[in-house]
Amino acid sequence: MAPAHHPSRALGPHRDRRQNRLPSWTSLIESFIDSRPDLSAADRAILCSWLENVQGTFEILDMEGDDGFVAFNHIDELTYVVRSNMGATGVSALSPGMIVVGRIVPVSDFWMISGPMASYPADQAKVLLAEVPQLQASYPEAVFRNPEKLEQGRRMQAEQRADFIAVHGSDTVVVPGSQVCEVLMTAYRHTYERHGSLDGPGTEPDFPLPDSWTDADSVGMIYDELDGLGFYVDYAVLIDCSPIQLC
Repeated sequence: MAPAHHPSRALGPHRDRRQNRLPSWTSLIESFIDSRPDLSAADRAILCSWLENVQGTFEILDMEGDDGFVAFNHIDELTYVVRSNMGATGVSALSPGMIVVGRIVPVSDFWMISGPMASYPADQAKVLLAEVPQLQASYPEAVFRNPEKLEQGRRMQAEQRADFIAVHGSDTVVVPGSQVCEVLMTAYRHTYERHGSLDGPGTEPDFPLPDSWTDADSVGMIYDELDGLGFYVDYAVLIDCSPIQLC
């Protein structure tokens, strides 16, 4: 298991069931299952479980037998027992404290390495783990495999939606594109002040918005209870109303 690409590149293909799609929008695994009606129910169940693969940045906590290890995935913050289909040879170069980046798939009551997995010595862990917050922001579906993180995310979204409604009077706001950033900042300030500025002086976050939004005659912002905050260019045309001019 030789060192390979930067961890963010290794995690990049994390697209849950959408990875390795064929033109018909079925995965290679799904296509194989469909082509083999002779598969037993047990074999079919194993193959279907591989659709739920996990990619992450794993820190090895301990070795497990001759062919595996116990690892903490810093992306979803869950611990996995992982084995190699190459036996002891597949894990001989690994030791506690090392970081491995790659994909694992479920097999019975453990997980198995799937495909190439890059390994890094323990003295590089600090640098590699510094990338984790950005990876979590880029691949939230990977984070929310953890039920506790999913529940935490839902609570935070509900609180932020309530703040948005408290400030703007509705979960739907339609404004000129040039005022979208101000709508976001107003809600952000309210959230920060509601928490009593517990984290010290506030800093204005940067909300980089595409020109197609800021140049639009109108943008609708709808803070849905389940889907979160959505942005809809030229929303006023769709609903035949005039955008609100902020004071």
